[in-house]
Amino acid sequence: MEKKTRTSYVKLKEILPKEMLYTLLWEENLTYKKISKIYKVGEHQISKLAKGYNIKINNLNIRQIRNKDNIKIFNEKELIDLYCNQKLSLRQIAKIKNTTHGILSKKLKQIGIEIRSANDKLYYTRKNTYIDGDYYISDNGYLKLGDEYVHRIIMSKHLNRELDSDEYVHHIDFNKLNNDINNLFLFTSNNIHLLYHGYIENNDYISPEEYLIYYEQNLKNTFENYNWLYNEYIKNRLSCNEISKELKISRLAVTNKLKNLGIYELRIPTINQYI
Repeated sequence: MEKKTRTSYVKLKEILPKEMLYTLLWEENLTYKKISKIYKVGEHQISKLAKGYNIKINNLNIRQIRNKDNIKIFNEKELIDLYCNQKLSLRQIAKIKNTTHGILSKKLKQIGIEIRSANDKLYYTRKNTYIDGDYYISDNGYLKLGDEYVHRIIMSKHLNRELDSDEYVHHIDFNKLNNDINNLFLFTSNNIHLLYHGYIENNDYISPEEYLIYYEQNLKNTFENYNWLYNEYIKNRLSCNEISKELKISRLAVTNKLKNLGIYELRIPTINQYI
């Protein structure tokens, strides 16, 4: 574990000017703990700096401060009633009490209450609508047969082979129940499928076939290329937003890609990084 160092208040102000700290707290919703890890300083130093700048912190940031205080005022009978009698989940109770499910779990264990699994059937009731025998519309709006999606079954039969788990069958007219083979298009990965949706949400509509051409010409050697992203983000100091505009994809897609490749953490957060 990397050791946090004590940095003088004046030095910390130079490293984290007011506008930058405001961006980290409000636009990125980072907690004091997260910021302290990035800059390798104590959480209390970040807190002191925010107060010095008169930056009010939102609920996400302040939650870690209030957690311990809130749990102290918990009435054990109330907690048992919410969890055991009303059958609320830890996350639901945490939201009501403005604390975390982890602290609630610890408190319940201390008073001898067995914690339910997060996957307990109590929290996941199927909302399937059966329409014909074993065919039903699942809670995510797709037609299923047993545990299989009908559109994947149809595409598999059309290609006369099993589909890879990452291959994604797209509904061309966006109607999840229109499983005519002429309305189905196979993307080689869900990643490309999501990029396609991001493109048509922000640009003129093009067909999936046209997008694959665009992807091959514009994204395969850029967005999917570690060296290209590293040069643009680290060496050329472009922000996630600037890269997303250049490639015509969402800023979130760029941020997630940089994080997945381990590039995002190589650059100390700055205002330019986000805008």
